[in-house]
Amino acid sequence: MKELLKHYDLEPTEITKLEGYYGSLNYHVKDKDNNHYVLKHYSDPSELALVQAESEILNTISGKLPFKIPANSPGKQISVHQYADKSFSRLLPYIKGSLLSKVNHSPGLLYNFGKSIAELDRSLEGIRNAEIESRKFAWDLQFCLLNKPKIKYITDPSKAKLVEYYFDLFEHFVLPELANLRYSIIHNDLNDYNILTDGNKITGVIDFGDIAYAPLINEIAIALAYIMLGKEKPFETANQVIRGYQTLYPLNKEELKLLYYLIPARICTSVCNSAEFKAKGKDTEYILVNEKPAWALLEKWISYNPVMVKNQFLKAACYPLIN
Repeated sequence: MKELLKHYDLEPTEITKLEGYYGSLNYHVKDKDNNHYVLKHYSDPSELALVQAESEILNTISGKLPFKIPANSPGKQISVHQYADKSFSRLLPYIKGSLLSKVNHSPGLLYNFGKSIAELDRSLEGIRNAEIESRKFAWDLQFCLLNKPKIKYITDPSKAKLVEYYFDLFEHFVLPELANLRYSIIHNDLNDYNILTDGNKITGVIDFGDIAYAPLINEIAIALAYIMLGKEKPFETANQVIRGYQTLYPLNKEELKLLYYLIPARICTSVCNSAEFKAKGKDTEYILVNEKPAWALLEKWISYNPVMVKNQFLKAACYPLIN
């Protein structure tokens, strides 16, 4: 570990490994001056161009946002360093705050969450990047059907059938609409473990490793898929987020109607990947943390009337309801 750090201008006094999903090993580093950093080490050299593209975009938008993102510190350029074995690393400022997953989701915090998502999306509007736009992977919601082969890892036949059903809905109702949607570079993984808070405010957004060029509506669909988990009244939760988003960067009616299909499609992506990790013996508490509430919401979702769900989202955005 110290070998990785010797290329950076700091003297570490404390190094702690952080939990992560895939793609990189992450470490919290504290130096002698009590500065805190995150060192991300990537073993796959083919990821280098993508990570550099991500860094450039974050450095471009960081000054436009009222909350922190893992960009360069003011006046200090932090570069990507590649090693002799072609692996590489980058050192980022550590952003302090309470994870959204660990705090009470008050209406005010949920509203601010929605507003913060809109601020992030608005800052990314019009930015183009060939490296990111050429990326095609299973965690990009528009390509969620790439996860269908992983259904075989779900050992409960009734649960496997449920996932097949939601992927079929996506194929029939979302795929034909993709060409008509607004596209943008988006964070693409605004789950509650990637959001930092202080009181009723969002103070930071981290982990842009799944950054994608995708339909704009996917951003809030992914955020809602996670924030609704474990809630007794999931639509009250979702509607606060939508209200906050609409104040700054309004979604249109056709985008909002697709949330009925996009939210379960994202949850299905999550449970498919959890099932694969379990089957391959790679499961950890971090990877499986949402598995139980994810299945609970998928099983509830099938009982909801599609028109009722679409009207919930339209009402939150102050649009006329459908019959």
